Amino acid sequence: DEAGLFAFDSRLREVAPFTVDTRALKGALGEVDPFGATSLHDAISAAAERVATRPTARRAVVVLTDGVDTASRLTPAQVSAKAAAIDVPVYIIATVSPLDDPGSDHATPGSKRQAPASIGTIEDLSRWTGGALYFSSTSTSAYQSARAVIDELRHLYLIAFEPGSEAGWHPIEIRTPSKDFVVRTRGGYV
Repeated sequence: DEAGLFAFDSRLREVAPFTVDTRALKGALGEVDPFGATSLHDAISAAAERVATRPTARRAVVVLTDGVDTASRLTPAQVSAKAAAIDVPVYIIATVSPLDDPGSDHATPGSKRQAPASIGTIEDLSRWTGGALYFSSTSTSAYQSARAVIDELRHLYLIAFEPGSEAGWHPIEIRTPSKDFVVRTRGGYV
C-alpha cells in the first residue's frame, strides 16, 4: 500500500508525496497547520484526480476535516460525480465537538438522529462515491474511525458488468442475502 499527504485551504498542496513509508507520513503530518479559507469540496476533487493517476486498483481519498466548506466552487454533487466517474471512493472523518457527534454520550438530542447541518452535504458526497462519513470527537473515536476506513479498504471486491447502450446516468443498487453485510458502492455510472 502507498499513501500521500495533502493539505488544503483555498488550494490543494502536497505535504508528502505518495510513498510506502508510513513513518515519513507521520513526520509530515506534524507540518500541517489549519488556517485560511476552506475549499473542502474543491480539495476532495483535486485529491481524487491525483489518486486516480496512481497505478493501483485499490484507491481512495481519506479526508480529515471539521466538515465546514467556506470557499469551494464545486458542490458536493459535482465532486461526487467526478470521484465516482474515476472510481475513487471518498472517506471523510469529520472532527466535531462531543455535542455534535451522533455517537457520543454527550451529543445533543438532534445530533443522535442526523448529522450536524454544517457537514450534512459531505455525508452525501462520501456515500455517492462508495465511501463513508465517520465522526470523531475524541482520540478513541478518531482511532476507531481510522480503523474502520482501513478495514473497509482491505475488504474491497470488484463486481464487473456490461453496461447498456443507452446514454446517461444509470443507478446501481447491490444487495446481499444477509442483512449482516454492509455494501458500499457508488450510486451509479454515466
